[in-house]
Amino acid sequence: MKKPRKPLVGAIFEFDAPGGFVYGQYVLWNDNNGFLVRAFQGLHSNPVPPEKVVNLPEQFVTFLSILGALKEGHVRVIGQGPIPSCYATMPLFRRGFLTKEQREAGRAHENVFFWDGTNDWRVGKITVEQRKMPILITMFDDSFVDSILTGWRHEHRY
Repeated sequence: MKKPRKPLVGAIFEFDAPGGFVYGQYVLWNDNNGFLVRAFQGLHSNPVPPEKVVNLPEQFVTFLSILGALKEGHVRVIGQGPIPSCYATMPLFRRGFLTKEQREAGRAHENVFFWDGTNDWRVGKITVEQRKMPILITMFDDSFVDSILTGWRHEHRY
């Protein structure tokens, strides 16, 4: 099987999912993390045309390891679409980790760092609103699909 071509920014992806399809759009490239993809809400029993996909509600944004899934045929590029202006530059991400003591004490939001696409810095404890910021993670196609199907959002994780 030949190596897939790198998709162009704006590419709209259609993923096979149990009972239908889910969708994403490639919005930015980062040399360290790869493809930044926004995920659209919902399972769709029939294919959605690309021009309608970009108008679906956005559920989350994440870095996505996509080339292997394209090569295996688990996902297809179905077109190109306009990118929202909020993705003209890299959004601000959060990342963090929990010590055993923090987890047991329910202090999950106290050891957080922000990342702007190049630099990161410690901010410590974050607010409820900051929990909605995207988390700096890279998903594979199966976790991307599962996250859409389960209604996952950034604020659901630390």
